[in-house]
Amino acid sequence: MKTKILTKFFKKILLTFCAGFALISFGFAQIAPEDFKINITPKNPKTGETYLLFLDEYNADINKADIAWVLDNNLVKKGFGLTSQAFIMKESVSQIDVFVTTPSGAKYNKRIKMIPKSISLSYEGLNSYAPYWYEGKRLSTPGDRVRVHAFASIIDGKDIISDKDLYFTWELNEEIIKGGGLGVNYIDIDMPDSADNVNEVSVTVSPRLSSDSISEKISVKLVSPEVLIMRRSGENTLYSNNLSGTLKASQNSELSLVGIPLFYNILDKLNYNWVINNKNNNTTSNIRTLKLPDAGGKASVKLKIDNDKKLMQYGESELLINF
Repeated sequence: MKTKILTKFFKKILLTFCAGFALISFGFAQIAPEDFKINITPKNPKTGETYLLFLDEYNADINKADIAWVLDNNLVKKGFGLTSQAFIMKESVSQIDVFVTTPSGAKYNKRIKMIPKSISLSYEGLNSYAPYWYEGKRLSTPGDRVRVHAFASIIDGKDIISDKDLYFTWELNEEIIKGGGLGVNYIDIDMPDSADNVNEVSVTVSPRLSSDSISEKISVKLVSPEVLIMRRSGENTLYSNNLSGTLKASQNSELSLVGIPLFYNILDKLNYNWVINNKNNNTTSNIRTLKLPDAGGKASVKLKIDNDKKLMQYGESELLINF
């Protein structure tokens, strides 16, 4: 009889202990690999730049977990609640593992690869005219067609991935532009007719065999075209100095001037209006030859250039000649 009572007593204790153990075990939420992710800031670190990796979870208090960060199979740091760790972007691909051990003893890990990548953008006006001696970039004017180039550098292992193996997705003012795709590292865009518009071009580049990507954007600034008046020497030689302002010339001589339509769309018809001493001389020629008299004096020369098709492409320059 006593044996049965003791047996029932120990069974009761055992059931109570098991129930309590189950309560303790399930009191710690289990962290599943799909419940957290590794975030990075800044999003696209450059070589030599410090970036921060941090864990983001939804169903558990990860601050109670034992976390270890490993870079290329070398332990960087280990500790409880170590949910973030800083690294420096290397010139080669880095492999980063994070190992998590929950308070209940469950273990799992996640791995990411940090691929060195960079991208830069530049643009130029396709139809924007600049003479051969102009050393700057051909700037864009309202109504011009602009070409935006992307220069991407994404390393796979030790080699830079060729552009032909990269996807380029282009956007203008946050709207996708047709014409992007594999290997399309530039895009041609027709600019609006108003210089007041903000034109932001962006591109997202990703390797063909990876979901990783990098993005960059650039603001295309539209400028007003400029009119330059220059002295002409011979039939094809131009002095590369702008004569706008004051010019000293010899009496009883011929002075040949040429108008330069800087940043105009030269595919369209341009109108040249030479005004000599307040007298108009509309012509399609950008060259004007003046015969200076024997007697000394002054002459004012003004040149206005406008575009038949694009109203916002116009400008003028003025020159005072002393002889």
